[in-house]
Amino acid sequence: MGVAMLVIVIGMHRSGTSALAGLLHKHNIIMGEDANFIPKPLPENPKGFYENYLFREINDKIAGQYGYKIKSWDINIPHMRKANIITRYRMKKLLKKYNKKYKKWGWKDPRTCLTLDIWLRELKNVNLIDSCKILYIVRDPYAVAKSMVLRKNTTYENALKLWKIYNERALETINKYKIDTLYVSYEHLCNEPIKTANFIFKFIGEHVNENIVNDFIDKGLDNSKTPTNMDRYYIVSDETNKEIKKFKQIIYDKILA
Repeated sequence: MGVAMLVIVIGMHRSGTSALAGLLHKHNIIMGEDANFIPKPLPENPKGFYENYLFREINDKIAGQYGYKIKSWDINIPHMRKANIITRYRMKKLLKKYNKKYKKWGWKDPRTCLTLDIWLRELKNVNLIDSCKILYIVRDPYAVAKSMVLRKNTTYENALKLWKIYNERALETINKYKIDTLYVSYEHLCNEPIKTANFIFKFIGEHVNENIVNDFIDKGLDNSKTPTNMDRYYIVSDETNKEIKKFKQIIYDKILA
């Protein structure tokens, strides 16, 4: 089974995976169909999430097999390295379906940071792994945590720990499989969209349409400034702060843009 292009977009929640996936979709790298883009646009993502529910549902199923609920935001996340036979069958069927239907396609879901090992194994089983590229978008952990707190999802310190775990799991799997990966800065995408888009599309071997980039990526997208009345919520222990800064350096060193 062959494919011209398969792109997996990964990154922590609130890190710009929607913006990156939307940019690809606008360039005819199909990230799903309108019927499967769930959730629909919301105030926090007015241009859409570009998240194919069929892939997200499988990720939730895998997490559920390990007794974990993504939206619990529990930091005790089990290592997810295997799926049951029914889930594996669904994964293979879905991969084959999209590969047959589209010449250039992919998917995005922050949960894939946790399940990437399983997906890459199934891609290998259906002979697609050599055609796979990963776009890995990274946002400043303190901005991610603030965004999560503003949506009342979790505490600031807990969100920082989640950022670290998601990224640790993703990096661990990428290193294991040696997948061709481009690390993209969310801040660069927001502040220098044309330059960053050219870097991204060169990596995947496609031409960039600068009009699409200018229309889709808002330079004000990186709206992570702290509201003054929220300062009391942004408390983190010295130990966690030290761990986050150390790991942030490791992952940001991978960004070349």
